[in-house]
Amino acid sequence: MKNGSLLRGFLVVLAFAGLAAAQTALPNLTYNASLNAACATPNAYCANSVFTAVSTLVPTGQTGTALDVASNNYALATVTVAGTYSGATIAFDFSDPSGGTSYFQELCTRTDVNILELGEVLPSNQTRAWQCPVFATYRFRVRVSAISSGSINTWITLTQSSIDPSPTVANLPQVTTTSGSAFSSSVQSSLTSSVNVKASAGNVYGVQALNGAASSCWIQFINSSGAGTLGTGVVFSVPLPASTTQPVALGPGDLALSNFTSGIAVGIATTAGGSTPCGTAGQVVVFYN
Repeated sequence: MKNGSLLRGFLVVLAFAGLAAAQTALPNLTYNASLNAACATPNAYCANSVFTAVSTLVPTGQTGTALDVASNNYALATVTVAGTYSGATIAFDFSDPSGGTSYFQELCTRTDVNILELGEVLPSNQTRAWQCPVFATYRFRVRVSAISSGSINTWITLTQSSIDPSPTVANLPQVTTTSGSAFSSSVQSSLTSSVNVKASAGNVYGVQALNGAASSCWIQFINSSGAGTLGTGVVFSVPLPASTTQPVALGPGDLALSNFTSGIAVGIATTAGGSTPCGTAGQVVVFYN
């Protein structure tokens, strides 16, 4: 009888020890790479990816089109980017049990403003951070879909803890101010190099534009009290599809797309943050105040 009680006690202790071991949290994992080439395909494996296995730390300095990490058993990925670069667009993708054969786009939350996004056209040399849910995923990656020059120093940290971010709104730019009076408009019927829209601080509330070129171009909104320079002081950029007959239209609305502390200038370039004018002039209407 005594031996039976001792055996039962031993089994109970062993069960609790096993349960405690099973509940031990996995350590955070951190990965790094310098992204300096583009992979425009969101749903398939990217050539020249920095592709890693679980528990493998990627040495700083590896380069490629995407930083691709194993994410199974983790809940959240914190992404940070910095560096010297221009004309860069990044995107977030995850993979299913195919483990890197098929990818799907991922919504992430910016840490500095309350928006969700699949990716972003980055202003030149911009520092950014996001939090991305990776529940029930097998791989997660940060991918460069376009880049003109330089490289993006990219970090991914995986954690088992789920961090509930601040309330977010999908696909909306940061709210800077509300409209207190009627909009003014600037009509540019033949725009390439940067021109001045407003010579003092202001806000852009909307834009409508047609691209005259046979290739895609970008409208750059530049913080300048003068004519401005393409690729310098770019606050945000809007892509223009090639040779379209329907205008790209954002707003106008009651909330500003962005604030300009010096003045508002606008031009059309070949890339989001580059200095080369688009080869063919476009037509642009800017709504501002």
